Amino acid sequence: MSQRQASVVRRLVLILLLVFSAALPYMQLSSPAFAQANDTTVLYLSPATVSSTKPAPGFTPSFSLNVNLNLSSTDTVAGYDIYMSYNNTVLNATGLHPGNLFPSDRIVNATYCVNDLGYNCTGLDSVNVVHWSVAYLDGALSGPLYGRTVFAVQFSVLTIGHSVFQFFNDTIWSDIQPSSGAPAPVLHLSDNGVYSNDGLQAFFNVAPAILLVNTPVYFDASTSFNPENSSGSYRSGLTYRWDFGDGNTEGGEIVSHVYASARTYRANLVVTDASGAASAISRLVMVVPALGGLRISIKDMSGNEVLQTTTLKLFNGSLLVTTLTRQAGNTDPFVVSGLLPGVYRLDFSGSGITPLSKQENVLAGWMSTDIVYLTVQTLTPTGSSDLLADLIVGAIVAVVLVGAVSIIHGRLTRRRSRLSSQKNS
Repeated sequence: MSQRQASVVRRLVLILLLVFSAALPYMQLSSPAFAQANDTTVLYLSPATVSSTKPAPGFTPSFSLNVNLNLSSTDTVAGYDIYMSYNNTVLNATGLHPGNLFPSDRIVNATYCVNDLGYNCTGLDSVNVVHWSVAYLDGALSGPLYGRTVFAVQFSVLTIGHSVFQFFNDTIWSDIQPSSGAPAPVLHLSDNGVYSNDGLQAFFNVAPAILLVNTPVYFDASTSFNPENSSGSYRSGLTYRWDFGDGNTEGGEIVSHVYASARTYRANLVVTDASGAASAISRLVMVVPALGGLRISIKDMSGNEVLQTTTLKLFNGSLLVTTLTRQAGNTDPFVVSGLLPGVYRLDFSGSGITPLSKQENVLAGWMSTDIVYLTVQTLTPTGSSDLLADLIVGAIVAVVLVGAVSIIHGRLTRRRSRLSSQKNS
């Protein structure tokens, strides 16, 4: 095939894909309202609900699903490591494509894995998982950013059925330090999505990013849909029934519920359409205490581990909360849990370490991580000064002794010479 013919074929394929994509009945194109209203960083799918035509002999439908990011005004992003699972008996992921979050020529691809094939696949990868990990070469992007595409996943439809697109171990990195390679993760909300070409499909997401005891938890079933609804509206005539897993139930498309105890619950949703057909889905909801923590690593200004004995004093205002001392040679981070939300002062000190004070914000239900860079003085090893002095003194004594011996030897030689001369005369 000539280059011109190949170009024509590529154009025809592109046109067909665009036409077919336009024919797919996508829904829920907007980004999550909860995250926008609360200036929360959120990872979400666009579209959140997807339907396609059913496979036919000689025809395989396909579609593209975007993994999008809204970055809050207080966060930065310097990379990501995202896993997403799906039902591989219904769909097949055929490839990943970069989005517009980072310029494609300014990233390092650490992991690229589709259905456990690619490079640097991990033990979490499988035949039903897509996984991409990227580091940005130019530092970090600052928020706010809305509707940025992290990457896109191309799917082909294998059969009639449905699939949940489920994020897991999805990490967004902030301010990667090239010297340490240990950036802090960005707290974010992850909204999953759903595919169906076989009728009514119940589905829901939960917010906020951290579910706290005695604090409203929001359940959103607006992604539930019926692609075969004869009314033309995928959500027309649907009713919703919630079981929150703690003995309480409620109806409604979007509801809130307060959990009285911190533990993991199984929340269940049943969606019914006008004909009486029903679809159910459940998920685990982990509710945590309204306390936070700090995990602080310390490095020197070159990004190396601090090996000197180091003391951390943690203050809440003027109140000393705790004092932690890390012995020489230990490189473990300082970890403090069970802290009330708020701003804390951290004072660092130690032998050969320039004292430093730093503030850290503790969030409810979240272990905040950070790297603190300390100025470390070059220490002379114990006893080396005395040894050097001894060596210098020893050298001086040796020179004096050699000189003295040389003088005495000279005098003795001259005396022998005189005595020899007198005897001969």
